[in-house]
Amino acid sequence: MDRTGVRAGRFGDSGAASNVPRPVIGVIANLAGNMDWEIPAEVVQRTPDFSWVFVGPTEMRIRGRQQSRKREWLKNRSGRVKFIGPKPYGKPYEYARAFDAAVLPYCRKKPDFSGSATRFYEHLAAGRPMIAPRGVEGPWRLEPLLTGC
Repeated sequence: MDRTGVRAGRFGDSGAASNVPRPVIGVIANLAGNMDWEIPAEVVQRTPDFSWVFVGPTEMRIRGRQQSRKREWLKNRSGRVKFIGPKPYGKPYEYARAFDAAVLPYCRKKPDFSGSATRFYEHLAAGRPMIAPRGVEGPWRLEPLLTGC
């Protein structure tokens, strides 16, 4: 177990996203206002052959009409975009392992620019590539492990 509480040995192939066509790009987060919803909305449009899985609660309101519209647009997509809701604490590792890559689309402004360190370490322990905007400070301390966009 590392200092964040992630148990690397628990990362087996759970089949958590087995019914989703590959490649699978995943987002595990509180799917609310700390995310920059313009990032996944634009990338989903540019990657029609990728499946996108969003794991986490979506009940919280988002400040800002544009961000809220982008999230609703994604939630109303069908086919290769899936919102599967919140999972019990400790279960997101099953999804992290099932993804081909992870996206950490956190806002690039304080106080949310660091995103969730726990989610970052879950993806890192799952051995999957991660993509995050350069403004997300937390993960970039580990360069050159990551590549930014």
